[in-house]
Amino acid sequence: MEQQTIYRRCPGWSWRDSEPGCLRSVSAMGTCFNGRRYSEGEAQRCQCSKGFQGPRCQYDVNECAVVNGGCQQRCINTLGTFHCECDTGYRLHADGRTCISNELPTITAELLSEVDPCTGRNGYAHICQSENGLARCACHPGYQLSEDKKACAAINKCAEGLAPCSHRCVNTVGSFMCACHPGFELGADGKQCYRIELEVVNSCEKNNGGCSHHCEHTVGGHRCSCNHGHRLDSDEKTCIGCPKGCFGSNCKRKCNCPQRPLPQGVWRACMCEPGCCGRFCHLSCPNGAYGAGHSSECQCVEENTLESSAKNGSCTCKSGYQGNRCQKACPDGLWGPGCQFSCGPCENGGQRKKKKKTKLETATIFPITQEKPVPYWWDRVTRKLEESSGWMDTVLE
Repeated sequence: MEQQTIYRRCPGWSWRDSEPGCLRSVSAMGTCFNGRRYSEGEAQRCQCSKGFQGPRCQYDVNECAVVNGGCQQRCINTLGTFHCECDTGYRLHADGRTCISNELPTITAELLSEVDPCTGRNGYAHICQSENGLARCACHPGYQLSEDKKACAAINKCAEGLAPCSHRCVNTVGSFMCACHPGFELGADGKQCYRIELEVVNSCEKNNGGCSHHCEHTVGGHRCSCNHGHRLDSDEKTCIGCPKGCFGSNCKRKCNCPQRPLPQGVWRACMCEPGCCGRFCHLSCPNGAYGAGHSSECQCVEENTLESSAKNGSCTCKSGYQGNRCQKACPDGLWGPGCQFSCGPCENGGQRKKKKKTKLETATIFPITQEKPVPYWWDRVTRKLEESSGWMDTVLE
């Protein structure tokens, strides 16, 4: 029994003549990029505009590939069309295809009435057309006449918003090109951009993307970032410490510390010398506190203390007191700041005598024992003899 192959048409596809199988898409996604769609039975087909071809009219026709586009010398293909150009020493004829020499013929009386106003180009850049004996200039596609109505300047379609690009426009001489953002590809029409549908792979999963600190996955790849007090090195991956005098995110902030600069800028404020505080070390520690950032509390006995050091917390005692916290009164016979002065011998036979504290003694004044009138009193705190109007033979209890 003889076997034979039977071909069947696939849904959405059509046969090409003399070719087996479903080799031609009817119209993918139902889109015709440079033309219109029409029905042919069950099939949907595209009818392309002039200068385009393909099942979806997505390809430009290179007119210059066939008989040089009909140009005598040079054929320039552009998107959807073309134009002819001439070599040096020649100019384009009014027909837009023929090139004629720039050498002027000898004008005779017979030829005077037949002189072409476009002869010698007459200063025109691209195309010179003769209309009723007058010359009129025209430009190739992608160019426009300048103010002198002779020169042709390229149209920047990107700058003037004439390019229908969905993402980015790249200007070229007399034309333009469209480009897409990362993660997209240019469609067959050369204008629309479509997302590249690939398997999503987190570029930060392997070895943190090579980043020292943080890795962020994006459509176009991954991006590294650093902790405060660091910035990215030139490789855009390694995080290095801020240089001295800088701090914050990506080392963008400058220090303004009058005391001493930061170490490598992890901190958000200045490191102050002991006794100073504030963001810029411009304040003194409040009374009763000391150290860097007034972090420690002074231990001085307040009522016996003149002042405490904001740097190290040391106490300066009032006259008549001593001790590292000014907690001790001067012993008998000593007086003054830090109890550094001793009492001299009492005049007129007076004697110093230790006594336990009495109500009168705590009142700071008591008389010295004398057997005859002496006009003085001894002040225990000031350690001075005060004038008196009487005498006593014993120390008052």
